[in-house]
Amino acid sequence: MSEKEKEENPKWETTQGYLKVNDLSKNNNEISKEDEKFLRNLPNFDEDILKECTGIDLSKKTVKITIDGKDIQISKDAFENIKKQFMESK
Repeated sequence: MSEKEKEENPKWETTQGYLKVNDLSKNNNEISKEDEKFLRNLPNFDEDILKECTGIDLSKKTVKITIDGKDIQISKDAFENIKKQFMESK
């Protein structure tokens, strides 16, 4: 634990630490293909358990798009539908 973490958690000595919360809600685009392959090759790998524990959903592919300077994530299916409609309107 860092000194700051010790100051913020005064009972750390009694409890021998503290519960650190990390934001693991990444999408599959933030995981390299190499990491995804590694995860999928683990013995007894289960996508549902991975999603429940980490928030990482490998089954849904998403695309990051920028609209008015803001990045948003949409499903790959939604992206393909928008792309198709855009191409048809040209």
